[in-house]
Amino acid sequence: MKELRLLMEKVLNVDLNNYKYEEITPSNIDKWDSFAHLNLVIAIEEEYGVELSPDDIQEMKNGYNSIIKILNKYGVLE
Repeated sequence: MKELRLLMEKVLNVDLNNYKYEEITPSNIDKWDSFAHLNLVIAIEEEYGVELSPDDIQEMKNGYNSIIKILNKYGVLE
């Protein structure tokens, strides 16, 4: 999960160390706009070798914990 956090920091260009996992959401991170969300989708697909569905991409907007659940569904984070 640390890898995902580092990937998100890079894509969103923000230090997430001061955030609790449940606080890592678009509503709490100003830089997580629609463009950043698209970049995050692309980065996650490339990093983990998955193709996210439109529902997954929408669900990701609920934040870090949702992204973990999605990646677990694909079996890339256990």
